[in-house]
Amino acid sequence: MARHDGLVYVVDDDEHVRDSIEVLLDLHGFTVIAFASGEMFLDHRRAECRSCLILDVEMPGLSGLEVLQRICGDRFIVLTLVMTGRVTARLRDSVAQAGATLIEKPFVPTHLVSTIADGLRPGRLH
Repeated sequence: MARHDGLVYVVDDDEHVRDSIEVLLDLHGFTVIAFASGEMFLDHRRAECRSCLILDVEMPGLSGLEVLQRICGDRFIVLTLVMTGRVTARLRDSVAQAGATLIEKPFVPTHLVSTIADGLRPGRLH
């Protein structure tokens, strides 16, 4: 399988969800780095590589929305997908205002893969 350009960060405190997404994306040729918390992601992300961020909303410590606020303006993160099992109108608005895309759990694996592939495609304008 061909490798994709860019890097995908997965930030989710649920080990099973995090591992499942990591395996799925690896099988589709993505380079993935996974983190169990927003703090770990912020401490260790590489700010020199075109990347996608998959971010869980509800986590201990920093919430996904707090992480989203802290990375606002990061020119290397070209696509942010915010995941939750509890969609509310307020959450939809917050995610949209941040320029991110809301993904409801459980998600369709092929949709997640195609969304990321499209977002990281070379030459894609953001």
